[in-house]
Order: sequence, then C-alpha cells, then structure tokens
Amino acid sequence: MNRVAIGGAVTFLVVSGYTFFLSAWFDERKRDLGGASAITVLLYALAAVAQMSPKETWLYRVTLFGYYRPAVLIAGQQPVTAVGLVLTLLACALFGVGVWRFSVRDLSL
Repeated sequence: MNRVAIGGAVTFLVVSGYTFFLSAWFDERKRDLGGASAITVLLYALAAVAQMSPKETWLYRVTLFGYYRPAVLIAGQQPVTAVGLVLTLLACALFGVGVWRFSVRDLSL
C-alpha cells in the first residue's frame, strides 16, 4: 500500500475519532457537528500558519495535519511508521474515550 494512502487513512481515523468523541459527549447534533468542524478548521489553519513562516514550525507538532504531509512522505523523508503509529494511537484513545463516555450516558428510552 502506498505511504500517502496509509497516512491519509490514519489521519481520517483521527478525524473520525474526535468526531465520534464529540458526538458521544454532546446531546445535540448541532453542537457536536459544529465542534468537530471547528476543530478541523482550527487544526488546518494552524498547519497553514506553520507553512507560511519559518519561525512557526513548532505548530506542526501541535496540529494533526502537521503529521500528515504527503510531499514529505512521497519523498521518503519521513517514515510512514512513525506517523502511522502516533496517529493510530491517538485515534484509538479518542475512540476509547468516546465509547466510555457513550456507555455512561443516561439515555432515556
């Protein structure tokens, strides 16, 4: 499988993880959809700012999109195992906390 495809898949898993976590946390659909959208836009904006200025490269370590850089993966300058491992662990943690939160919710039937 292609390195870029693996990086994209685990990035998608992390986005799905925090979306699931927010949907398990909030009661209203508008709040969890807005929260997930806001997080995604904020992380993308931080990655864009990190690309614009050489002084702001530390932002790559903060954002999700800083780990997944297709050009660097294609060039072979970054191993996909490091990116894949970090993002997979983050996705598993987000899904785990989301499942826990969903199981302790008081759902009326």
